[in-house]
Amino acid sequence: MTDEPARKLVLKRWQIVFLFVYYLFLALGGSIASASVFIPGPMSHFDFMGLAIIGSACMACAGSAIFYFRKLYKSILQGSLTEASVPSDLNALASFAYFFARPMFSIIFALIVVIGIKSGLVLSGAAPENAGYGYVQMTMFFSFFVGFLSGRFIRHLENWGEKMIDRITSEVKNG
Repeated sequence: MTDEPARKLVLKRWQIVFLFVYYLFLALGGSIASASVFIPGPMSHFDFMGLAIIGSACMACAGSAIFYFRKLYKSILQGSLTEASVPSDLNALASFAYFFARPMFSIIFALIVVIGIKSGLVLSGAAPENAGYGYVQMTMFFSFFVGFLSGRFIRHLENWGEKMIDRITSEVKNG
């Protein structure tokens, strides 16, 4: 938790309606597309790595949509979201961008999960080309949570990145 004061989110009525519809579409579409990875048909021509990328991106998108649908709903009920009264309110634009972009961020994070798990397989000596549906399922499982908790993932990624940069720059100075 941070010590920053809570800021009110501001959205216009059309933005609120749009975001609810957007999240429902992403949650349903991501769930259906994720399930299609395991059904013989249009996805059959992809190898396991392709299925892992597609399935993970869809699961992360669905997870993010579920989380931010809930966050938007709770923000309205708790009064931390207000309707914008000025048509050109920059706060409304920033709040809308925040809610709109989070599912897209989660897709990028899902790719990080797929790459991370694959690199773990390579480092362990396992042949990633022999990965089967277990690999696909594992990446999809973790990607759902990365999407659902994308805000926390961003904070952890930022902290980890800062530590890595500090470590690298200190080694260069001392090296």
